[in-house]
Amino acid sequence: ELDPPEASKPDAAQPTPSSSSDQPEISKPDAAQPTPSCKPSYSDFFMAMAFLSHTRAKDMKYQVGACLVTPAPHRLVAMGYNGMPDGRGFKDDKMDWGTEQSKYICHAELNAIIAAFRREADLSTCTLYVTHTPCDDCSKLVAQSGIKNVVFAKYYKNGRDTYETLGRLPDMNITRYEYMESGYGNIAKMTIDLKDLK
Repeated sequence: ELDPPEASKPDAAQPTPSSSSDQPEISKPDAAQPTPSCKPSYSDFFMAMAFLSHTRAKDMKYQVGACLVTPAPHRLVAMGYNGMPDGRGFKDDKMDWGTEQSKYICHAELNAIIAAFRREADLSTCTLYVTHTPCDDCSKLVAQSGIKNVVFAKYYKNGRDTYETLGRLPDMNITRYEYMESGYGNIAKMTIDLKDLK
């Protein structure tokens, strides 16, 4: 199977549906090839991993998950979700998530990249799968870390700032891919409700 970015590479960029002329054109894949129901595509699998990771986030307003993946043989390098800094005395169970969290929160992309760097991973060939479009700061971090491909599933916000951020990614030599499910179906099929295991 092709590497996830190659599998998603379009013949020509297609604009995403929007009434705004300011929205940038985002790469979309060609028609996905059906895969056996028991075997999801790599893109489906790793996006499901990102969504599984986002369930760990305590910020119920914006639960975001991310994972970093190598090209073939498609190895998972690191995962991350938005949360409080580790090991610095932060007690997120005592945090007012309605007003205070934005001052301290570490985004999913940041946590995944830091986890990868702790393992001395080379991210220059990696693909970042993330549940939502990166913010400005995370986009700069992605560029600085050397990541060249970003696959996102949802728009972080419905607003001009999101589209401006997406528009800047190509300027930083980062290719954007809007995730589209293959013949496997909804990625929710690949996430596990842990309550069902009890």
